[in-house]
Parts: sequence; C-alpha cells; structure tokens
Amino acid sequence: MSHSEGLRCPFHRSKISPHTTYTAHFEEPPQKTWWHKIWPAMKEIGAKISFSSFRNAWYIYSQKDINGLLVKICKPGELVSHMRTPTGTQYIVRDPTLLQLVLSQYRNEEQGLFHVPDNKKLFINKIVRDLYPEEMAQITDQEKEVISAVIFTAESAHISSLRARVMSFLKHKTVQNYKEQLDQIAGDILDQLSPSEKQACDPAQLVFEYAISVIGRLFTGYYTTRENYQKVVQALLTIGKVIGDGIVQRPPSEQEKHDYQVALQTMRELIEQNIALEPTPAFIAGLKENGFSAFAIKVYVFFLYLAGTETTAAVTHYLLLELGRDENRHYQNAIRQEAPDSSLLKKCTIEALRLNPPVYIMGRVLRKDVLLTLRDTQNALIWSKWIRKGSYLVNWVAGAGRNPALYPNPEVFNPLRFETIPTQFPWLPFTTGHHTCPGQFLAKAEMESLISEILKRFEIETPACKGPIETKGLFTLHADPQAKIKIKLHAIKEIAPD
Repeated sequence: MSHSEGLRCPFHRSKISPHTTYTAHFEEPPQKTWWHKIWPAMKEIGAKISFSSFRNAWYIYSQKDINGLLVKICKPGELVSHMRTPTGTQYIVRDPTLLQLVLSQYRNEEQGLFHVPDNKKLFINKIVRDLYPEEMAQITDQEKEVISAVIFTAESAHISSLRARVMSFLKHKTVQNYKEQLDQIAGDILDQLSPSEKQACDPAQLVFEYAISVIGRLFTGYYTTRENYQKVVQALLTIGKVIGDGIVQRPPSEQEKHDYQVALQTMRELIEQNIALEPTPAFIAGLKENGFSAFAIKVYVFFLYLAGTETTAAVTHYLLLELGRDENRHYQNAIRQEAPDSSLLKKCTIEALRLNPPVYIMGRVLRKDVLLTLRDTQNALIWSKWIRKGSYLVNWVAGAGRNPALYPNPEVFNPLRFETIPTQFPWLPFTTGHHTCPGQFLAKAEMESLISEILKRFEIETPACKGPIETKGLFTLHADPQAKIKIKLHAIKEIAPD
C-alpha cells in the first residue's frame, strides 16, 4: 500500500537489533476467520470499560494534559503503545520511521487510509457557528463552506488550494526577505516595554503578542496599538481555554461564558478590520482569486490567527525560559558574538522544537483494517501489527524528540548536540508530506528574530526556574502552564564585563 524509508532502529527488542535498518509499510491484512474478527472486538469492549480506561480519561480531564499520560503509558522499546480510553484503544506511535509513514498520508482522503472523525468536524463547526451564528444559519452545505475551507479537516482534493496562498507567502527564500520586517516588529514591542515589565516580564504574553503582530502586519498589513494586540492575545487564550474545556467536556461557568462572548466579538472585529483594509491586502486578494467566498475568507483568517500564533508562541516561550536558566545563560553571550547570523541561535531554536514541539500529537483515524509492518533491507518481515478499521493513531512527536536512543540525555537543553544545522528533523515537529506545516520557515524565522532582538537589548534571567521546565497541554505543549514563571530583562549596559 505505502511505505516509509527507514532509519536505524532506535529501539532494542528481541526481534530487532538497535542497528537494524528497516522500512515501514501499510499492507493489506490477511483474511481473518470469524474468531479472529470477534475476539479483537470483544477485547476492545473490555478495554473501553477497564479501570485503566477510566483512569486515563480522568487524568486527561483533571490535568488537561495528554503528554504526561503518554510519558506514563509508553515503555522503552515499544514500537507502538496502547492507551485505553472509554472511546476505544488508541495506538501511540513515536518511532521516527513509523511517524514518517503515517504522517506522509493524507489526513482525510475518501479513497485513502484515513479520515477526519466526526467529532473534529463538529468541533470546527461549533467554533465557526459561535463566531458567526447568523452566517452559519444561512449555509446549507456546511461541509463545503466550512469543513472544506479549514486546512485541518478538508478533503485531500482541497488541501493544495488551501495551502497555496500561504505557501506563496512563506517559501523559505521569501521568509528570508521578511527578516527586516520581523526584526522591526520585535523591536517595536521590546522598545515599548515598561520598567515593571522588564523586571517581571510574562514571557508567554510577550511571545503571543509578537506572534499576533507578525500575522497581522505580515499577511494583511494590519497594524494597531500594543493594547489592542494584547486584547487579541486575551481573546485567543480565552477561545483556546474553551476549546480545551470542550475536549474534556468540562462545562463553563457563567463568567467563562461571558468572557468567551467578549473574545468572539474581539475576533470578529479583528477579522473585519483585516479584510476591510484599503487597498485590499495581497493575501486577501489572493484568496478571492482562488474562489474563496467572503464568508470562507473570514473563516480562513480566523484560523490563520488561531493556528499561526499559539503554536509559535508556545515554543518561543519555552526557549526564553531555557535561555534564562543559570546553566544556560552563557549561550546568550555566545549568540551575541555570532550575530547577525548566529548558527548557535538556529541550534537553540531546533533544540527547543525537539523538547517542546508546539503540536506534539497528531491524530489519524483508519478507514479500513491495515497491517503495519517493518521490513529489513532484504524485505524480510521483522515486525507487524494488525490495526482495525476506526482505530485512532496518536502520532506522538514529543515522544520521538525525547527518545534517549536518538538523543542522549534527552531532557537536557543542549543545542550543541547538533554538530551541523539539520535540514530535516526525525521527530517531525512540522509533520511531513501533504500536511507539512506551511508556516514552518516563518515560525523558525520568528523565533530567531525575537530572541535576537531581545539579546541585542537585554540579558534574560529566569530566577524562579530551577528544576525541569514542566510542559503540558491537550494539543499544544505549553511550558510552565501553572507556575507562571516570569523572566527578568536586564539592559545590556547593566551587565558587568567578564
């Protein structure tokens, strides 16, 4: 059916040597007898009502976190792990070769291996319905107007057109041309920081404000005050919280309902202001030329802000915290000495993506039974697993990035582990194939630009961050979600020379 070129095996198992080179494949499963069909179905019923199933569901509900649960469940050496939930067994994939195989397929293809689950479509519909209730009430074909206009749920036939406009903006060479503008956006924010912000800066707020400013100023030419950007930050944080609560089925309080409506109104106003700019921004004009309706453009711009800011902000936040730790502060001066084009800064960015990939799990639902196999260079079968139709594959990117067989001392922030700057990352933080993140080059450029501009002006200190940085989240990994660690920004002239 399909295969993925292999790496050397990072897992030691009785059948697979750590030095075996192998490839991964989806193959047609052999014909099953009636017993082989009934027995797995019976086991699945037992898995749904098992103690571990409800324990796992409670962990996700109470902690609003999946990553910590996967750390507990997945054992060293397992190629595919099992997570029992009340909705069924989910298969955890973290081997780089298997990740490459799964993520290279279309997420949603009528004749392919995978499809988008109905609950994800309902989730997308709900957000858009909450944002534009009157417009949604008039739409008869929501599959066409909404689902097909969102890159996370669109059928394979629509993916290319959805990506095309963003890709034209964000090709690698084009992003390099934006560097001066990115530096200017970062500098504008940093130069407006108050003395109190410098003494106790909220890094999560700072990087989110920057990411939102980049989307607005770069894509649509939208420019406003810091106060208005901060309102958008709060709106997106509120919407993100509601989405998270919806996933774990936690009912909102009355205050949360009110805050959500305020956030939706803020986003409606932002979208209208972006679209109404004169002359029409080239990005918006391109969407119209590609046949997007006025409503589809609004939906597209909303998800551009939603998906294009939180992810980049999350990993940049993590990098700021790491660079400010006592044991890592020497990297700051080394980066300054290499400016303006620091290879060490690029390695720090990659190391942050390894430790805190923003989208750390990527789900796929099988349309049919498959046999997942590994074969050696002689095409001999060395491992196989039959996975049933409707099963959910959880592609755990964060687990691949923290694999000790690939990265010694994986929990330690060590940008020097990369002797050269890799062009491809085995843990696939930006996925691969048809769904490779169209904003990956911009995301890395944003991170490098903001850190570079901060280090031109300040020394970063993370005084309260002594132990490992806690990361958790449902779909996006956030550093320090509870501790709310502040950073101190000391003016360069205040730093005593060595």
